[in-house]
Amino acid sequence: MWQDPIVEELHKIRADHAAQFNYDLQALVQHYQQEQRCSLRKMVSFTNRPTEDKPNAPQERIR
Repeated sequence: MWQDPIVEELHKIRADHAAQFNYDLQALVQHYQQEQRCSLRKMVSFTNRPTEDKPNAPQERIR
């Protein structure tokens, strides 16, 4: 089976990063959330956008 070297490199980077946090998912999420808070990039939220056909209609939530 052919393996893409770029994909293999990304898998290694991800595994190395997870190892820094002892593969603790909660610690990884907290780390990424902290990075996001410190980022100078503009964050976009789509939670309260009105629908196009009904501008003042409440948003429906998919559960």
